[in-house]
Amino acid sequence: SHGLQLAFVADDFGRDAPVNQAILHAHRHGALTGASLMMGQEGTQEAIELARSTPGLELGWHLHLCDSRPLTLPEWPWGQSPIRAGMTLALTAAHRRIVRQELAQQWRAFQETRLPCRFINSHHHLHLHPW
Repeated sequence: SHGLQLAFVADDFGRDAPVNQAILHAHRHGALTGASLMMGQEGTQEAIELARSTPGLELGWHLHLCDSRPLTLPEWPWGQSPIRAGMTLALTAAHRRIVRQELAQQWRAFQETRLPCRFINSHHHLHLHPW
């Protein structure tokens, strides 16, 4: 045996109360090892409290750039579409600056929870060109 361990992780912890409850239920019944926490969403504070009261749930940071509420702006300039976000961010330097500010703020918000970060995840598999 090589000591391999399989982990099942849920996205969107913090999105809203129904998502939070589904994640907690799946974890308590052995289906999930962990969850990635979205900062600044409707259910974020509840998810933080649930994570603190559920020490066996591994927690990660779930960065998000669309289909969510940003922390640094009233709404995303590219809307909620992952496709539009990806294209806009790949082609527009001004929007990449917005992303850098947003990611820094989301990370600061996660760190302020003082919860351990075991992994990092991204929303809708939104990946940027290496620019």
